[in-house]
Amino acid sequence: MLVLFLHVSGTIKVIGGYPKDALSGFWDNGYAGVDLFFVISGFIMVYVTQTYDRGLGSSIRFLKARIIRIYPLWWVYASIMGLILFLLFGQPARPEVAASAGGAWRHFLQSLALWPQTSHPTLVVGWTLIFEMYYYLIFAVLLLLPRRYLSMALVIWGAQILLSQSLPDAKGWIELVRSPLSLEFIAGAFAGLLVVKKKIISPLVVLGVGMVLFCGALVFLADGGPWHRDWSRVIFFGLPGALIAHGLVNLEMAKQIKTPRWARALGDWSYSLYLCHVIVILVVKNIWEFLEPFGLPEIMHLKSQGYWGELSFALVAICASLFTAMLSYHFIERPATAKLRQKWLRPRG
Repeated sequence: MLVLFLHVSGTIKVIGGYPKDALSGFWDNGYAGVDLFFVISGFIMVYVTQTYDRGLGSSIRFLKARIIRIYPLWWVYASIMGLILFLLFGQPARPEVAASAGGAWRHFLQSLALWPQTSHPTLVVGWTLIFEMYYYLIFAVLLLLPRRYLSMALVIWGAQILLSQSLPDAKGWIELVRSPLSLEFIAGAFAGLLVVKKKIISPLVVLGVGMVLFCGALVFLADGGPWHRDWSRVIFFGLPGALIAHGLVNLEMAKQIKTPRWARALGDWSYSLYLCHVIVILVVKNIWEFLEPFGLPEIMHLKSQGYWGELSFALVAICASLFTAMLSYHFIERPATAKLRQKWLRPRG
């Protein structure tokens, strides 16, 4: 949802030509949703593999499960975006991207493969999936080690990142390996290890500290600024995100909280929402601009001086994205994932 807010706000600013107070503030820091996403990924990888036998068979099974989870839906939405770009430019990439990437089709095929390259993938949010697949490869290797060495391996992984002092980009394998964003996955993995080993550390206090730090950064680092380009995001969002994950899971396991049904539904739709929302916002934007000369009240125009235009656009774009994500989850993601798992992942034992 944070990433959705960020892209809705960014679209409005591009159309309106200037930022407005109503959709500034924490909307500009919506990129923090990615940091939380990486933390949760690390947590889940430790949690779901706690009963895995260590060895090549488990590593292969783990990678198969991750490929099934990530690639099919990615191919759907990356292909849709590629088709849109083809209709606009006669090739599945913007001209400037094609020129820098060695050709539009090469860029498109590397995007489908989630291969690191100099430009963002065809569907821009795919840059985070490049990181995810890298994390899964590393974790598959870690599953070859005896269970007792997992903590040490994570420390070594984190240490080489701290020593590299690189920036959080994925424009090549070297940058990917050295990126500080991996520290967020590692922090989530350590939070997961504490839960798996039942080392409970005042979950309500941990959650409270994490929420204060995370939400405080959302509000007070409110210009978007350089924070998303350096190590600061790891400190301000990644580490508090690990505290939030650890605290919430421990409270849930102790039955002190219960996740509401609407939140579970949003969780189910989250991957579909992440992939579809950029396309949905683009469609809503074009419909909005088409309707403005044909009777859309001036107060709702995105270039108007008031707030109603941007607020109404944001509401429609967010609701349309959620509705599309719901349909995508129920009619594409869940059936495809279930069928592929049934066909490709034989039950263990």
